[in-house]
Amino acid sequence: MRLNLGSKTTTQNHVVRRAMEQLKEIGYLDYSEVKRGRSVFFIIHSRTPKLDGISNLESIDSLDEIEFDD
Repeated sequence: MRLNLGSKTTTQNHVVRRAMEQLKEIGYLDYSEVKRGRSVFFIIHSRTPKLDGISNLESIDSLDEIEFDD
């Protein structure tokens, strides 16, 4: 099933692929990407909706180092 996005198919594939990679990086899901002909399918093997800790993300403390204009 394709999402109802208004952009080109190649852009949609890029956005979905990047999002899936990010979800895998934080441990939310494990998936495989399968290509059949010109179609791409994502097979979800497992997902962890409740994450105990997200160690792969930057710390919120790094926001203290950013100088904001008043």
